[in-house]
Amino acid sequence: MSRSRTPQRRTCSRRICSQRFDRLAGVALVAATILGAGLVLPGSAQAQAHGWAAGFTVGGSWISDLNPGAASEAIGVSPGVGAFFGIHGDRWYGEAGRLGIRYQGAYQQPRFDWTPGERKIDAGSVDVSGLFRLIAPADAGAALPYVTAGLGGIWYDLGRGESTFFGAADAYHDGSSRVLPMATFGVGVDLDFPWQWQRDPMRLRVEVADHMTFGSPLRQTSDESRYGPVHHVRFSVGLHSVLDLRR
Repeated sequence: MSRSRTPQRRTCSRRICSQRFDRLAGVALVAATILGAGLVLPGSAQAQAHGWAAGFTVGGSWISDLNPGAASEAIGVSPGVGAFFGIHGDRWYGEAGRLGIRYQGAYQQPRFDWTPGERKIDAGSVDVSGLFRLIAPADAGAALPYVTAGLGGIWYDLGRGESTFFGAADAYHDGSSRVLPMATFGVGVDLDFPWQWQRDPMRLRVEVADHMTFGSPLRQTSDESRYGPVHHVRFSVGLHSVLDLRR
């Protein structure tokens, strides 16, 4: 009689743990730099008091393994770092202008090693997030730091058709595209900018944020369950136009 063996879960080796710590430390450093800049940079604060804004962002996104928690001998399916493009609209509330809602969409096309070769993902996301400025525009300089958190979804399309299997990664794709729920949280800063768009002032936005899905587009070959959370850690720089400047 054959004895069933419970797959061992992957543990973090010293080298891998060190790499993960370095990534987290790098993100923390960027976040601290953004918030620090927002607190010390001088400039015209009243020019950032507005109700509506719209713009775009570009940047880099690090994506964690698509098969997190696979058996220790399994290969990690990691898209790594890639570029993304996004658009957003902001609505700020109240006389102080510290509370806002952001409607955001983004697209990226990461690639990863698969069988029989490299494979690409079409990944589009939408989210609605709250924005909270740490300093009111009337009390700040040219830089306004903020924190953000929200909910949304990511559409993953790895190609449609027959299921494909990657035995070495204990993973398979069922041949369908789907939208998975996600949570977002991050920090950023809005900066005064000298350019205008059709006579409307423009602002520079720098942000680091994690867009975490509540599941992976891949399933385990061993028991057909869906793999766990996937992190999209994004560093972005963008411009937005102020649509109703309060002078």
